[in-house]
Amino acid sequence: MNILEVRNLNKTYKDFQLKDVNLTIPKGYIMGFVGQNGAGKTSTINLINHICKCDSGSIKIDGISYADDPVRYKESN
Repeated sequence: MNILEVRNLNKTYKDFQLKDVNLTIPKGYIMGFVGQNGAGKTSTINLINHICKCDSGSIKIDGISYADDPVRYKESN
């Protein structure tokens, strides 16, 4: 079982675009999220935490999608 599944995540801002981001983290793993300044790390985390809305794609935390059950998604987050 995966604790986090991100599939084909897309988000466009005025001068920045996240395109087709895919990420899977199995339960029990500890992962780092590194990259250059402006690479989209904070934007990706904000999308996962549903601080801002993605243009397309899906995000599941512990198998729960925000689109399917927003309350449980926030509780599992």
